[in-house]
This record gives sequence, structure tokens and C-alpha cells, in this order.
Amino acid sequence: RNFGAATSFEETVDNTTGKVVLVEFFTNAFYGDETRGGAIGGALSQEGLIQHFPDENVAFLSYHLAQPALDPLTNELAMARAATLGGLGPNVQVIDGVGMQPGAGKWRDAETIYSRVKKAITKSLLRETEFVLDVEARLEPAMGPGSGRVTGTITLDGPSLDEDGDPQVALQVVLAERKVLYPGKSGVVIHRMVARAELTGGCEELGPQGGVIFDSDDDFLELDFQADLDSIRLANEATLEELIDGGAGPVRRLSMELDPTQLVLVAFVRDLATGQVHQALVFEPDGVAELREEQR
Repeated sequence: RNFGAATSFEETVDNTTGKVVLVEFFTNAFYGDETRGGAIGGALSQEGLIQHFPDENVAFLSYHLAQPALDPLTNELAMARAATLGGLGPNVQVIDGVGMQPGAGKWRDAETIYSRVKKAITKSLLRETEFVLDVEARLEPAMGPGSGRVTGTITLDGPSLDEDGDPQVALQVVLAERKVLYPGKSGVVIHRMVARAELTGGCEELGPQGGVIFDSDDDFLELDFQADLDSIRLANEATLEELIDGGAGPVRRLSMELDPTQLVLVAFVRDLATGQVHQALVFEPDGVAELREEQR
């Protein structure tokens, strides 16, 4: 199954403000099937939305949860983000951290879900933002498959403190893959914008998957980050082992390696009090496109 967008979003001064919208899709490779519906309706709608909206306007992430069955694309970041948003299940798309939209249905529901979420995104594009994100990053490929390292620096400009002088936002940087091949039982074969790891290292107040608090006297943050692809795979495998030991059931360990040619960074700034995402950013590390071209 596939679903294509009939149109492409064209940015104008009337339909955008400089705000990049974040769309987070919570799903599971075993949630439903093509007959009864489930993950496939949301996945197909997301495929169309990714085609319609360019990276410059909308950032997408998908998180695989361990319900109704353990999914090899499940990781600690996915579970932590679902918990932060109120214990979500694999059936929702979240717009800018606060707007809940459908993320499940039969394959023929894809167009309806697509139209509904597209309308919500278009509305969020009109929100003003005071935050500016910028990033520089590079892929340093290694010899073996699924290996290599991403290094970079992200900067954040904007109001750090609220009226009471307290920090008001957190910054998260996520390493994702644009396409991951995994045929579960939901009817979805290619999974889009799969979140693989959080790269800021976290902080004591928010935990290792919650990003870092923006606390600056000069309203500016510069943060270096790096990600070793083999280490991310091993950490995600360890999470699966913990879930299995906890009674989540068996799972085939497929699609665990990260494909360097599909890597992309998604950063976002979220409100500590409300969860509202004030700004997002999508960036493909330098070297990814070149490696993709070499391997064609």
C-alpha cells in the first residue's frame, strides 16, 4: 500500500511565519492489519503529509511503541516521549506537542486522516515564534554497515527565562532515519522518519531522553553533540532485552542497524509548562547525500 499527495505546499507570506511545525506519529508495526485497520491508516497519511510539506516547513518524527506487541523499532526515546505526552498509545499523531490527531485506521481511511492532519498543520504554520534554531552537522562514515558517527553543533536563540526568571523551554535533538524497512503485521513495510536516539544527553531535571533546559542570561545556547551509530544500535538492543525480560514477549531483531544514507536530524524547542513546541528544525548531516549517491 502507498499513498501520495496530489499537491505540494508552497510557502508564501500569507501561509507561514517562519515557524516549523513538529508532527510526531506514535505507532507499532503489529498494531492492526490491512483488513481490520490500525497502523496502516496513520502511516499512509503520514507518507502523504511528508510528500506534501517540505522539511523547511514541517518536521516529522515517528516513534514505535511496545504495544500491542514488541516492535524492534521501539526504543527508550519513544517510550519516554509517549510518557511525557500523557502515556500515548500507538494510534495518534501529535501536532506541536499539544494537538492530538488520528494516527490509525484502515488503508482506505488514509485520505481522510491526511486531510484532517494537513488542516491542523496548516493552522500551526501561522503561529508566531520567538525562537530560532540553527545546526551544523556531519556524517563521518566508517567501513562497516550501520557504523559511523554524526557530529555537530546546534544553536538556539530566543527568550530563555519567563517573567518570573525561570527557564521556560527545553531543547531536544533527535537522530532519525527517513526510511526503515521492517514488514511487521500491520501492512506497513517502509516506516518513515523513525526516531532512533536523543542526542543532547539529557539533564538531571528532565532525564536522559528529555533534552536540555534552555537557561541562559544572554538568550543564546550553543550545544555540541555526537552520535555513534553502533552505540545507538547497541543501546536500542539493550532496551529490547529489558522489555523482553519484563514480559513484553519475543521479537525478531530486524532493522536494528542505522542506515547512514537515511540519517536526518530533527530538533525542537518545547515549553516546559505546557508541552507546546515553539520551533522545530530538520537538517540532513553533511556527507549523507554524498554517501547515498556513492551507493546508488
